[in-house]
Amino acid sequence: MTILRKLMTNEKVEPEVKATYEYVLDLKDRLQSTCEFAQIELQKSQIRQKKYHGRKTKVRTFEKGDEVLVFVTNRFKQAAITMERSI
Repeated sequence: MTILRKLMTNEKVEPEVKATYEYVLDLKDRLQSTCEFAQIELQKSQIRQKKYHGRKTKVRTFEKGDEVLVFVTNRFKQAAITMERSI
């Protein structure tokens, strides 16, 4: 912490130590800006994927007594498609 305080107050610090701390501070800033960029791109990607998914989906409504296919998994994560009648 004393080295950081010396850097902030412009006191004399060895050039090698100063270069190392400047690198670390610069790296921290670059990581933060990269993280912000990644979050923005992730939001854009989610919007784009939602739009593409929405193109192929259809609104489905079911009435009481309709037969539907249900995707069921058991405790062993084995999948099975079964025909069930809604109650």
